[in-house]
Amino acid sequence: MSVISKHGHRTVVRMPKSAIEWSEVYDKPNDTETMYSLARRLRKEGKDLPTFIINGGLYDTKSKKTLTTTVDDGNVIIDRHLFGDWGLELGGVPKFVKYYKGMKEFIAVHCLYSNKWESGWWKGVSMWFGLSKHPRTVVADNSEEHVYMTSDGRTRKVKGKKVRLPGDRYSTIVSFLKWFCENIGACDGGGSTRMGWILNGKLYTLNSPTENRAVANWIGTKVNDKVVDVRSYSSLGRRRYSRHYTRVLQGLLNGLGINCGKVDGWFGRNTERAVKVFQKANGLKVDGWAGQQTWSELYTQAIELGIA
Repeated sequence: MSVISKHGHRTVVRMPKSAIEWSEVYDKPNDTETMYSLARRLRKEGKDLPTFIINGGLYDTKSKKTLTTTVDDGNVIIDRHLFGDWGLELGGVPKFVKYYKGMKEFIAVHCLYSNKWESGWWKGVSMWFGLSKHPRTVVADNSEEHVYMTSDGRTRKVKGKKVRLPGDRYSTIVSFLKWFCENIGACDGGGSTRMGWILNGKLYTLNSPTENRAVANWIGTKVNDKVVDVRSYSSLGRRRYSRHYTRVLQGLLNGLGINCGKVDGWFGRNTERAVKVFQKANGLKVDGWAGQQTWSELYTQAIELGIA
């Protein structure tokens, strides 16, 4: 099953390669779109929706054009080897390869770690890009899984004062993922850092971005296993659940006939009471926290009823 986990300001999605049906680059020529506008466009065009979406390669905010080597549906959007020749070949199961002519779906990424990739920093990328703490979008894999990761962070004003949110250096990302990933590459970051999950036709933002920036391209992956294991949220406390996951939780509870009120993303008394009712009815520890066992049982029943 796919696993979504939260680690402070980092969000990780691990997808079994055996469960991936297809993957695709979504590039809007000479224009940009947000993740939600992309989902609306795909629905309007009658296209199959991916399970997970993440922002892709670098782009120019002024011209709204993609800057790194990108191929979409066999059309070469741009052939510019800013990050070198390596990147992510899409279409089926995503894989890290060297760019070649005639590819159907490809997007260049900044190599951070791999046994087969060239070592060192890519030419054309300034050092601050990797040495400073910065919001990051990362793609990675091992022999059995394809991995998406976001690292949130940004300088923003809070009550008139500038506050620095975490972010990561490239070296920190490698240290964090290296223990289970064989290849690690960085896509666009900054205010573009965003990852989404489409569940039962609804799009949820998985990370906590500080901007809703429209970008020139996205990467989508369709996973055929409906069971998604959401981990690490019980440690956040009852009142501090991510609003995105709380909406999913509320939608599942309501769909199972356990009324938790409005699906608003706020883990309030009604939601906590509904979680306890569900836990008691299914022989789980009644603590009002949606931990791993509670999520697993929720999804099992939701799938049986066809609502997930």
